[in-house]
Amino acid sequence: MGESEITPLSIERTGLAEPTSIAGRYTVIEKLGQGGMGRVYSAHDSVLDRTVAIKILFGTNIPQDYWKRFQMEARAASKLKHPAIVQVLDFGVFNDDQPFLVMEHMKGGTLEDLLAREGRLPMKDAISIIEQICIGMEHAHNQQVLHRDLKPSNIIISRVGEGYRAHILDFGVAKVVDLVSPEETLTRTGQIVGSPRCMSPEQASGEVLDRRSDIYSLGCVAFELLSGKPPYLGRTALETIAQHMFDPVPSIDPDGLLGVPEYLAAAVERALAKSPADRYGTMAEFAQEIAGCAALINEAERLKQLEEEDSNDEASTVDSERPKLPAPLVISSVLVLTAIFLVGTWYTLTPKVSNSKRIKAAKVRIKKQKREKMHDLGHVMANFKAEDKLFSNPKVVLSSWVSLSPGTTETEKETILKEKPEADTFNINSFPVDEKLVDYMSQFPKFRKLRLAETTISPGALKKLSKIKRFGQIQFLKCDLPVAVLKQITGMPNMEILEFQKMPFTRAHMQALSRAKQLKVIRFKFMSDLDADDFIFLKDLKNTHVELADCKGLNNYEIEHIQLKYGLKNVQSSNLFELEQ
Repeated sequence: MGESEITPLSIERTGLAEPTSIAGRYTVIEKLGQGGMGRVYSAHDSVLDRTVAIKILFGTNIPQDYWKRFQMEARAASKLKHPAIVQVLDFGVFNDDQPFLVMEHMKGGTLEDLLAREGRLPMKDAISIIEQICIGMEHAHNQQVLHRDLKPSNIIISRVGEGYRAHILDFGVAKVVDLVSPEETLTRTGQIVGSPRCMSPEQASGEVLDRRSDIYSLGCVAFELLSGKPPYLGRTALETIAQHMFDPVPSIDPDGLLGVPEYLAAAVERALAKSPADRYGTMAEFAQEIAGCAALINEAERLKQLEEEDSNDEASTVDSERPKLPAPLVISSVLVLTAIFLVGTWYTLTPKVSNSKRIKAAKVRIKKQKREKMHDLGHVMANFKAEDKLFSNPKVVLSSWVSLSPGTTETEKETILKEKPEADTFNINSFPVDEKLVDYMSQFPKFRKLRLAETTISPGALKKLSKIKRFGQIQFLKCDLPVAVLKQITGMPNMEILEFQKMPFTRAHMQALSRAKQLKVIRFKFMSDLDADDFIFLKDLKNTHVELADCKGLNNYEIEHIQLKYGLKNVQSSNLFELEQ
């Protein structure tokens, strides 16, 4: 038994005759549905000669001051023009006391209906829908409009090719319902307008809301998209509300059976933090995190495909060189191999008892030449295209990233400064970072991170970077990094995160890291020449988390050896691209 939608007792839900015409302009075609806040009809707009959707809100005898506020909210909602938002076209009152909203008529069903049929959506579809809603909501928030009732039944879904297109319904309606029922408040009646299914803790407790309440609600929607069930569902509405307010955030994939990567689960769980301060600050930030997860998932699939291609190529080569066997021998060989496979599968799938808390994973073996063709994570993140999504809005999704190359002109740099003032990350590819470039980047008030690919950085540039208090992250990809330069970097008091990918890294480099006790994270990805014994230099970095991903020669057993030999409990495998055993 699940929770149901809560509506004020003061709202009359019966006794409203089915209208045939509204405001002398809209001729009702049919009733589409009814919810806790009103009824929805399709109607013909005689002025524009088009089909529209009309929501007639429950509530009568509206005081003049509340009616004025209703008009202000409806007018604000009507200004939202975005592909992911069902636009409010008109609003008013008919029969002297019955408020209504006129909206675009969208083909398709609700996300709630889709989830009821499918249970949960494929991960790519779920991510696409989350991104689209993030982008639409960012547009609304930039117009100072909150939704306050984001939930699956307020999202229209339609099929477009192999994907889904999402449209957000009922902007401002939750607020409008509050307005048409002024006598109803939490403190006076103990009731709340809206659905507990996706209600933020602060909304449930009657606090003043901001955009982070909508972020929480979208987190609930995202949780259900990925897991097939809402994060909280009590036996009653009040029990569900209490769970939102007091229960810890549940795991999306507690048994690991759904295949939801930990980084994607963590991205959604952050949106569900009890305190607004612990959530994303904006929908754009949420969208960026989800886009990053999508890039990781795509890259993991790419690696898997490359591995399969390797296997097929090797099998084809061996087969072409091998003399053909007689048919009976082929059949018996197949039977033997099948038996071996079944025994091996049984052994692999049989649960193993282990006292170790390390991650169990089987390395994906990829030929060296295939690896060189693989896009590194930094490249994927820097070049993730918004147009790959159903709705393109790179100014929202990628507003925090700037990519500079040798061909970037001074005029283009000035344009970037004007169009992306919120940028916090710079991707520098194939040209040196000098003092002049640092002067340019320092004009961005939120600049905090560098991604360097096949380039160098001068001591003078580092000296200037060390004076930018907010700057504290560098990612190196295929860079020739002198030990002296690394020592200068580790001496920067605000440096928090260093990442190294596909580049030489010697014992002297590891020794240079030993002085960086201020570092929070050191990451090694796709590194081929790390020596396990060199990690002894990191034994004094008690507060630094060391992550290794897909580093040749350092499998999980080697990492466990490092942990035991040197007492480095902070060294772990975060191998995003390994296959789970």
